[in-house]
Amino acid sequence: MTTSHSTFRTLLLASAVLTTPTGCLDTSAGADDDAPETTAEATSALTISGLERVQATSETSSQWWRSPTVTCNGSNKLLGMGSLQPANGAILFRGLVPHTDGVYPDRFEAAAHEDLGGTSADWSITGYGICGAQPSLMSLHSTTSVASSAAKQVQTVNCPSGTKVLGAGGTILDGDGRVKIDEIAPNAALDQVTVTASDDQDGTSSNWQVRAYAICAVAPTGLVRVTETAANAWDGTSVIARCPSGKRLLGLGGGVSATDLHALRVYGLIPATNLASAVTRAISKGSTAGVTGEVRSYAICADE
Repeated sequence: MTTSHSTFRTLLLASAVLTTPTGCLDTSAGADDDAPETTAEATSALTISGLERVQATSETSSQWWRSPTVTCNGSNKLLGMGSLQPANGAILFRGLVPHTDGVYPDRFEAAAHEDLGGTSADWSITGYGICGAQPSLMSLHSTTSVASSAAKQVQTVNCPSGTKVLGAGGTILDGDGRVKIDEIAPNAALDQVTVTASDDQDGTSSNWQVRAYAICAVAPTGLVRVTETAANAWDGTSVIARCPSGKRLLGLGGGVSATDLHALRVYGLIPATNLASAVTRAISKGSTAGVTGEVRSYAICADE
């Protein structure tokens, strides 16, 4: 599908207004959004019950943008997010955007769009959510980078003291349809999330921003981050981070790290159906000659 430069910019600007989740205040670039105090309503369980994977798939067509909403069942709250889109190189991963019921995260959007070259093929994107009973001191936080036309932007958000990262997300604001998410990475200490984004092979001289999200709570028993990497796995190889025995997946992340990100496309951050592992998949568009780096998968796991 082909779309004019001006149409892309108009639609992307409109999408930026929709990407700020209810309950999170993003009043200035780079500001940490402190969610409302949740102590009185929080549960005190050391393990999270009712864990389940839920999903939603967009309609299949040649429309340039896809953004299905995945909603937790009943009173369950959102813990982790992932998605899967076509591995054809023409679709850019735009991110995972959590939303709240006014206080607690309970749903999210998985977003992707065609690059400027587009595709005439019909396509869809599936979002995968990990949901469970509300953990203690649950809150949603985000920070947004300063707008610039840099080829690469990195943004980090921190969890409040006494809480840890259970889920990670990120998105892009503006970018003329030429910018993509390259990695959503919870750190080893599970107290922050870093999101990396870059422009694609077409590049852009327009200003754009990247936003990082962290779903935070008191650490459940046995909370750990597991990491798996594969060198130069730009061929769709499944890079799998597996939870240790006796633990289940709460959240996930992943992406690519390379000397040159322009041709690389993350197209899958997928929680296993049994919530025992997380998978990252990436592919390239065009030549990656001389590009070195790795594909990474992150699993956030805790005791059953």
